Amino acid sequence: MTKQEIFQITKNIIVDKLNVEEEDIKLSSSFIDDLGADSLDIVDLVMAFEDEFGVKVEDEDVEKLQTVKDVVEYISKRLNNSSDNDEGDEDLFDEVVEEEYLDDTEDDEEDFI
Repeated sequence: MTKQEIFQITKNIIVDKLNVEEEDIKLSSSFIDDLGADSLDIVDLVMAFEDEFGVKVEDEDVEKLQTVKDVVEYISKRLNNSSDNDEGDEDLFDEVVEEEYLDDTEDDEEDFI
């Protein structure tokens, strides 16, 4: 499973559990600050990620999963997606991150105009 696929499934779960719009979810989105999750929401999300992807999120790792990207990277590693045949996926994933960053900075520039 590619990081893009993990990202899309993760977004679907977040939309379902947090009742937010998909377009509001970016890789850089913080579950608490940007998506409005509380501690119970985080537990619910982690359980949903575990069920959907068939991975176990260790209790000590939960607090490290602050952003959507953290979750995608964590799940990808648990699914052993860091193999050599996944290099093209890395490039695509990095492009998405860069696009989101550029989109965010454009929005900031509009605020100053």
